[in-house]
Amino acid sequence: VTSEGTAVDNATVTLLGCGVDTNDTTDASGTVTISVTATSTGTIGVTATKNGYYDATTGVDVMVYPTPSVTISLPTDVSAEHGNTVVVPLMANNVTNLANFDVNITYDPLVVNVTGVSVNDSFGGSSANALCNLKNAGQGSVNLVSFNLGDGYTGDRHLVDITLEAVGTAGQTSELGIVINGAANPDNDPIDPYPVASNGTFMVGGELLHLNVTADPTGVINNTATDITFNVTSDGSPVEGALVTLLGCGVDVNDTTDVSGTVTISVTATSTGTIGVTATKNGYDDATTGVDVTAYPMTVTADPTSMLRGTTINVTFNVTSEGTAVEGALVELSGYGVDKNDTTDENGTVTISVTATSAGTIDVTVTKDTYEVATTTLAVTTPGGGGGGGGSGTYPPGWGEEAPAPAATSAPEEAASSAPTKAPTVAPTKAPTTAATEIATTKPTKGTPGFGAVLTVFAIAGLLVATYLVMRRRE
Repeated sequence: VTSEGTAVDNATVTLLGCGVDTNDTTDASGTVTISVTATSTGTIGVTATKNGYYDATTGVDVMVYPTPSVTISLPTDVSAEHGNTVVVPLMANNVTNLANFDVNITYDPLVVNVTGVSVNDSFGGSSANALCNLKNAGQGSVNLVSFNLGDGYTGDRHLVDITLEAVGTAGQTSELGIVINGAANPDNDPIDPYPVASNGTFMVGGELLHLNVTADPTGVINNTATDITFNVTSDGSPVEGALVTLLGCGVDVNDTTDVSGTVTISVTATSTGTIGVTATKNGYDDATTGVDVTAYPMTVTADPTSMLRGTTINVTFNVTSEGTAVEGALVELSGYGVDKNDTTDENGTVTISVTATSAGTIDVTVTKDTYEVATTTLAVTTPGGGGGGGGSGTYPPGWGEEAPAPAATSAPEEAASSAPTKAPTVAPTKAPTTAATEIATTKPTKGTPGFGAVLTVFAIAGLLVATYLVMRRRE
């Protein structure tokens, strides 16, 4: 207990909580030692008090340490390269009065093998070695026993040294399993607490071998079931037991290669892209490849390709794939008041009646399983003069053009020069009739292109002839 760094003597330190209720007083050095036995977990409150000082507080945590596990165990980090051996200890941990044991050790014989054992002298040594059974070592199991006629042992004890040989390839692993058949005290009764097994792990060390995987075929058509054969090798040799996994384009499947290193897997992709292929096996690097998923090309044409707003026409669509008719393709039209569909016949054609209610572009989409989507459009225009605006109507030739102005025509010279020197007898002169005047001056009531100009020429010619005759008479 201190105050601004200076020891405080005669301060009362009180502990309260977790079954503790005690106190004592600090000495000249400001310290006091108090023996505490808590009866529950939690925090013991600590308060230091002295007249003339503010109280000071702290706490002491009370926890329960876990009871150490009682086990018979093997290490979990055992490793050796192919063909090499390593010695590992079989241990008894936190046991009480253990005199004898009987255990089986199991493992994957394709990865590791037990080639020898040596029982600790405390548990029988060479006498016990003779009782251990290794006849099934090649099948992945051995039996280890002790032969102790003396006292039991408490705590951590070394039971047996086991020699392991790596027989698999680099990267392969095997569990080192333990089956406890018995753990007894000198009276041959089960020890208490009875141990549990704590298994070990063995891995073959060294550089991993390389895998290679190929696919045949390397590409498929979507929505079409296809058998693909995969071949897995390492340095040219087939690899049996390799797991080939396919993932992507709606495919999620796997299978294992046979003794020839091959496996055939049926694939039905539901979308285009690439199916990822991975080949795996313990002791080997992973190998990857891919299977491409494509669709047949498809095109569509329309006849006609345009129409007038508000009119109904039959449009014929022709659907092909690389020049071949596509039967059963769904042709869908949408937009500008049109929402129709139909299916092509054996000739790859379909005719659809279309009536657009507004000007614009009708979208045409063609679909069929295993084929790419094909598209085109139909143009919808507004009739000219219809007030719809935005249309591109057309007109008959010459529509709305002014008729050409008639050229002035003079009397024929040949007629003038060949006239007789003496005027012929003529009827008494009369003024031109009203009908003649009307013929000369009246235009057609309806202007037909080119016809008005012809009448004008004839009228002028008639007036010139009449004038000539009058002048000759006056002479």
